[in-house]
Amino acid sequence: MIVGRVVNFLVPLVFAQLVRVFEEGTQVSPWPYLGAYVGLRFLQASGGLNALRDTLWIPVMQYSDREMSQLSFDHLLQLSFAFHARRKTGEVLRILDRGAAINHTFETLMFSIMPTFFDIVIALVFFVIYFEWTLAVVIFFVMAAYVAASVVLTRWRTKLRRQMNDRDVVIRGIHTDCLLNYETVKYFNGEQHEGERYREAIRQYQNLEYKVMVSLNLLNLVQNFIITLGLLVGSMIVAMRVVRGQSQPHQFVFFITYLAQLYGPLNMLGYLYRTINQSLVDTERLLKLLSEPTEINDKPNAPDLLVENGEIEFGGYRWGCGTGVSGC
Repeated sequence: MIVGRVVNFLVPLVFAQLVRVFEEGTQVSPWPYLGAYVGLRFLQASGGLNALRDTLWIPVMQYSDREMSQLSFDHLLQLSFAFHARRKTGEVLRILDRGAAINHTFETLMFSIMPTFFDIVIALVFFVIYFEWTLAVVIFFVMAAYVAASVVLTRWRTKLRRQMNDRDVVIRGIHTDCLLNYETVKYFNGEQHEGERYREAIRQYQNLEYKVMVSLNLLNLVQNFIITLGLLVGSMIVAMRVVRGQSQPHQFVFFITYLAQLYGPLNMLGYLYRTINQSLVDTERLLKLLSEPTEINDKPNAPDLLVENGEIEFGGYRWGCGTGVSGC
C-alpha cells in the first residue's frame, strides 16, 4: 500500500518531465523517462501492485470467511428448540448468505478508502509547494464538498436500501417456506392466497427498488457536477500561471494528469461509501441473529464435567390398574 502511494505520485510527475523534454528540445534523451513512465504504469495497473496485494490478502480473507461461517453455524446449533420451531428457514438462509459482507466491508476500508485519503493529502501538500496555496484550497473545498454530498445523499439512500432489503427477505421467506411446506398449502387450498402474498411483496419491493435507482442517478449527477466544477476552477488557476510565466506548460500537464488520476479513486469514493453502507445493512440481520440469546449456558468459570466409570441404569415402572379393567 505504501509503495502504491509513491507510485501514484510519481506517475504524473514522470509524465510531466517527459513532456518537458519534448517541449524544450534539449539533448536529454527521453527514453529513460518513457521507460520509467511505462514501468510505473505497470505497477499502478490492476496487474501490478494490486495483484500482489490481493494475493497476500487471500489467506486473511479465507480465515475471516471461515471463522464467521463457523461462528454463525455453531450459534445456530446452540439456539433453543423454541427458536428453531418458530424460525423461517428462508429468511435464516438469506441472512447467513450475507456473512461475507463483513469481510468485504473491512477490505474496502483497508484497500480503498484509506489509500484514497492518503493520496488526497499528498496531492494537497504538493500543490502548495509546486504551485500556490490558493490552488490547494480550491481542490480541498471541492473534495470536501464531494465527500459531504456523497455522505448526505448516501445516508438517504441507505434508508431506502434497508427497506428494500427487508422486503427482499420477506419475498425470499415466502418463496422458500411455501416450497418447504407445500403439503400444508395444498391441504388448505392456499395456493391463491400465497400467490397474492407473493405478488404484493414483489410490488412493494419494486416500488422501493425504483426509489433506490432514481436516488443513485441523482447522486451521480451531483458528484459529477462538483468534480467538473473543481476541474474548471483548478485548470483556470494553473492556466493563468502559465500565461503569466509563473509556471511552465509541462506543469499544467502535470496538474491535469495528477488531478485526473486523483479524481479516479475519488469518483469511486461515493460507490465505496455506498458499498460499505450496503454491506452494513446486509450484516445487520446477521448480527441480530448472532445476538439471539441461548437458553442453556455454562456459568462463569464452570469446571469441565469429568465422568469416570459411568453407568446407565434403566429403572422399571409399575402401572396401577383400575377396578374392573380387563387384562390387569
